[in-house]
Amino acid sequence: MNKNVNEAPESVKIAVDIIMLLEQNKVPTLTAVEALEIALNDFKKKQTAS
Repeated sequence: MNKNVNEAPESVKIAVDIIMLLEQNKVPTLTAVEALEIALNDFKKKQTAS
C-alpha cells in the first residue's frame, strides 16, 4: 500500500485489500459484484440485528 492508503480510514484499507484479492485471483467482474452484494447484504443484516 502506498503512503496515502496507509493514512486512509480502516474501511478504505479493507476495500483496497478486497479489490486486490479479487483482481489477483482474476475473479470476473460480474462474479465479484455479485459476491460483494451478497457480503454487503449480510453485513447490513448483522448491523441491523445488533
